[in-house]
Amino acid sequence: MQVYRALRCTTEEVEQFLHELETLGVVQKLQDEWIRVDSIKSNFCFILKFQIYNDPNENSRFAVDELKQQTSNGALMRDTNSPTIAIITCLFVEKQCIDSIIDNSSTVHRYRSGGDSNVYTLGWIGKHRVVATKLAVIGTHFWFIHSDTREATTSAGSITTRLLGNFQNVEHVFIVGVGGGVAHYTDAARHIRLGDVVISASTPNAYVFAHSYTLDRKTENINGFVVRRWNPQDSCIAKIAMEIFNCKFSIQGGGNVVVIPHPNHERTDSVIHLGSVGAMVSHKKQVSTDENEDTRDAASQIRDRFAAEFGLRAFDAGFDSVIAAVNGSCIDSWTLIRGIADYQHGQSRAARTWQAYAAARAAALTRSLILRLPTAQEQHNGH
Repeated sequence: MQVYRALRCTTEEVEQFLHELETLGVVQKLQDEWIRVDSIKSNFCFILKFQIYNDPNENSRFAVDELKQQTSNGALMRDTNSPTIAIITCLFVEKQCIDSIIDNSSTVHRYRSGGDSNVYTLGWIGKHRVVATKLAVIGTHFWFIHSDTREATTSAGSITTRLLGNFQNVEHVFIVGVGGGVAHYTDAARHIRLGDVVISASTPNAYVFAHSYTLDRKTENINGFVVRRWNPQDSCIAKIAMEIFNCKFSIQGGGNVVVIPHPNHERTDSVIHLGSVGAMVSHKKQVSTDENEDTRDAASQIRDRFAAEFGLRAFDAGFDSVIAAVNGSCIDSWTLIRGIADYQHGQSRAARTWQAYAAARAAALTRSLILRLPTAQEQHNGH
């Protein structure tokens, strides 16, 4: 357990803290794992079932914990179809928003005795069976953050690989959450505002990741980027997005809908943008183009240069390993949907004001796109 090291206390004190949080309904203990409880659905009645078994092939133990929503007449909502759509998030607020758009949802918790664990939300969006999961950690962030992100990158890729390995009928992958917008100072139509939503599209590249830099030998300043470019083989999601591109993106509330107000009261509409999303690897040594520049000013300048060179519309915290895992699993149809929360990568301190709204917008658009996706049967019939 690494928590006690971060808090500089004993393991007994950490256990006591966790039990207090369990009493408050914030967390829940499942076997040797602690998971955070989603309070959004606290008004529902859930039945918890455990199934523990041994896998002779992998010599590992799994615990499958199913949370079945109980209906008013006492019947349980059981789904037996295998998911064809996977949704991947990172932040807890993103996962909450995604869980809220999934109908008849249930939760599956699977862990191995070696320490790896995964929590999946299964349910329906329209005619599609979906599975959603949250990454434990992500991030390249930017180079002014002095931390080693190799472990985070490996973890995100492994979780994605296990997700697609456990649910092998997945045909479409949505990577949904917050991001940072790219400002445009001369073209208002291309300017990304806080609260807007960016959908990745191959124009020219869906995702661009700068995994290294080229440096000037004399000044040691960055003068170029070494990148990996990713594009889905099947662009059906982007084509559907084009159909609703010019539509006003607003959903009327009602019933049990939770309304999250727009933080900017003068602008209540969210605009949808199609284009490239990107990220940059962290750089522990600050490198700038001017010795007199402030660290953050230099970072902003190089970020703007990277965005201009590769035509980016949004940044995120670095999902290159996730997309590599999706591509390695032979998933042809995938997209990133980023609700804009700041002008960095969506996870800065300044982004906290906008994260809930941006995540809700991204989740709502995700549902709209999935509802328009044809099922495998409809594709087979030519509809």
